Amino acid sequence: MRVERWSWEGPAGPNLRGLAPLLAEPGLVIVRFGERDGGGDGVPRRALEVWTASRAVTVAVIGEAGLAGPSLGVALCADLVYLVAGAGLELPAGAAVPQPALLLAARRAGPRAFRRIVLGEGVIGAEEAVKLGLAHAVVAGEEELPLPVAGSLAALTAGRDLLRSGASGTGALALESAAFRLVFAGGDPNEGARAFLERRPPDFGAKDEIDRS
Repeated sequence: MRVERWSWEGPAGPNLRGLAPLLAEPGLVIVRFGERDGGGDGVPRRALEVWTASRAVTVAVIGEAGLAGPSLGVALCADLVYLVAGAGLELPAGAAVPQPALLLAARRAGPRAFRRIVLGEGVIGAEEAVKLGLAHAVVAGEEELPLPVAGSLAALTAGRDLLRSGASGTGALALESAAFRLVFAGGDPNEGARAFLERRPPDFGAKDEIDRS
């Protein structure tokens, strides 16, 4: 599985433009958010689609220093969001309207997260972010990320697409059935079954890891 690493520095716009070629290909793109981006204009919804509609599975890692400003919304719109222990998410102060990316992340996470972001202010701690559904887990450091780098890229991408769809009810069941058929057509389930019977790790393709920090 292709794994790309990127260090997010400065305003959101240049980072998204730089990431665009990496996000256009299947694989994992791990982005380290290590700076507090406290100002600047929000990211337009169209520009954000480079990130939210990417072919790659996006992974945001928010460092211990926490995050604020436009970059916060982008980070929370990743497919997988991890916070290093001690990280905080700084919300817009006072009557400031949350930026589009932050609102999108809040809607995805659910009503409790939406209310907290729209009506609240201050800092959301790492543990609270997980409880609200804004992040998936708190980790000790980037090396502790529970990522499926040796798993099936086809299965990972299919699961990601189902989550992104936001479908429910019969529509979700239909999409799940279609994704199931596509994954099986690719052969990875057969390799997984053979590996289990032969008591060996499955081989879903070589791991190609590139660090662009």
